[in-house]
Amino acid sequence: MLFALTLLLTCTFTCVGLLALWAATSTRHWFVRTAVFLGTLAPLLAIPACEPLVTLTVQGITVIAAVIITRWIQNRKPKEARVAGGGFQFGMGDMLLATVVVSYLLAVASQFPSGQPETMGLTEITWLYPTFNGFAVGLITSLAYWITTSSGKRLAIAACFAILGSLAFALIAAYSDWIVVAFVEYDSFMSSLFMSKAPQGLLAQLGEFLADQGTGIWLVIGLTHLVLTAATFKLFSLGSAAPSRFATTMSVVCVLVMASFPMVTYWHLATPPAKHDVTYPNPNGYEQLVGLAKTTETAIVNGNFDSSVATKSQREAAAAEVDSVVSEVHDTLALPSVVRIQYDIDTDLANISSLRSLARAMTEVGGVHAMNGRWQQSLDTNLDLVDYGARISQGGLLIDDLVGIACSGMGKYGINEIHRELDESQRKQVARRLSAYLNGLESAEEFIERDQIWEIYATGWIGALRIYLQSYDAQANRWENQGYLQARKRNEMEVRLLLAAIAIEDYRAAYDRLPDSLEETSPIRGLESLVDPFDPAGGLLRYRRLDENQYLLYTIGANGTDEAGRYSLDDHLGDENDVTLESHFERERLEAEAAAAEAAELAAEQAELDTLEEELEDKEAQP
Repeated sequence: MLFALTLLLTCTFTCVGLLALWAATSTRHWFVRTAVFLGTLAPLLAIPACEPLVTLTVQGITVIAAVIITRWIQNRKPKEARVAGGGFQFGMGDMLLATVVVSYLLAVASQFPSGQPETMGLTEITWLYPTFNGFAVGLITSLAYWITTSSGKRLAIAACFAILGSLAFALIAAYSDWIVVAFVEYDSFMSSLFMSKAPQGLLAQLGEFLADQGTGIWLVIGLTHLVLTAATFKLFSLGSAAPSRFATTMSVVCVLVMASFPMVTYWHLATPPAKHDVTYPNPNGYEQLVGLAKTTETAIVNGNFDSSVATKSQREAAAAEVDSVVSEVHDTLALPSVVRIQYDIDTDLANISSLRSLARAMTEVGGVHAMNGRWQQSLDTNLDLVDYGARISQGGLLIDDLVGIACSGMGKYGINEIHRELDESQRKQVARRLSAYLNGLESAEEFIERDQIWEIYATGWIGALRIYLQSYDAQANRWENQGYLQARKRNEMEVRLLLAAIAIEDYRAAYDRLPDSLEETSPIRGLESLVDPFDPAGGLLRYRRLDENQYLLYTIGANGTDEAGRYSLDDHLGDENDVTLESHFERERLEAEAAAAEAAELAAEQAELDTLEEELEDKEAQP
């Protein structure tokens, strides 16, 4: 994305700069030149993209002002040194035409916001930042014009000033940066670019400065814009001064090539995808769940309540407070549920917080039922919690799905705690509802598509541009939603591990022994739900019988390599290890056991040292 953004900015600044130079140096009527320049930028209002419009307009004004000042200086010299077109007259007719230009500029200014909320990592964009950028780009364009009109010693002086001007441009642009920072995290890229070969010394300090300030990217844009503008305008000048078909053709080709990328980009920004046409059910289960969730926000379980240290009576009191609400959730889950998307950057996230509060309440109710041996009630609550996670994300955005996955995960953890206590009918209930949950989930692609459409309409042109430029970057596409896709994989992994554990318990109950392989459970449950989501070959979850009563069940993890069940409690997705049923669902117990084992080992070592010290003291005490 960084390369595409740099190329787009360079081409845009160069094309607008050349147009401004034409408007400043042409002999046509000033109103015609002004109308052509402003008319070329006017389509940005249709998007609307006010910030780029201000930047490019200020760039043009800066270039025109620089050319006028240059001609004024030239016309102060002797007559033979004056430049053509240096005279300027302004009559009543020009004043009337000027009112048209001023009215247009005022109309545009009235549409430009004084500021906007945080967008894409920015704090606030005001009219001042685009103005600074436009002024800095205009200076570079003016320096390119100076180079093309200089010769001899003046050319060398102009080139030196152009290089210094490019550095100044980079500093100004980085200070008022409101666009690059919205698209890329350039710190790591620039650090590796400038510091990989010089870890120490002055060059390293310069590289660190460029990386931290972001001036490196703008320096590349400024220098490239300077060279392209000077070369193209020189070709254009050669073709105008002495009829040269080659020079004219080359200048036109250069402009068309540079203009193609901005024009294609504009077309994508001006034709965004349509919003999804959704028919919301009435009544909508999602809205009723939100209403129930809001009643649990002030409950005990959502305060400073920690069930791991609370007494039995405290847990029962906390569960009793929300038990009636949790009972209503079961009936509400039967209603069709669709999240109502608000295409607004200021979307209220209070509903999401409330929904998580209700999930914590359901978790506590299910835990209290399990604590008192009420396995059926605990199972019903936890299965409802799994379905609840799916209902509150249906038709929503990525954040809705992530919250839904987290809530469903609470229910799956509760099921794992009691799955060995369930009878045959209860295990069938788990298998049926977890399979239905897994098959009823919307695809990740649907959530990503809705989220991108929301970003386009909620954040405006800057969101649409980010998504479009990302299509040119395969790595950005791969990493953009990696965290979300990992959460989806983890969710699927949890369901399949539980289904496999239930199938194993069914086999144990039917044959009074553990199966030798997962394939042996196929007559009971089938094997479709036991596929390892991380296996590229589509194989089953790994299973190994350890003895008459114990077994090892695991997935090969995100690295796609079978490590024979070796796991790490810090490796949740199996990036380097496998993930077992126990290491994922019973991490707290395993961590406590590991800590206890480590403490026992340390105590044994200390006891051995104490014994050796006592023996040494006894030997020293002997005559």
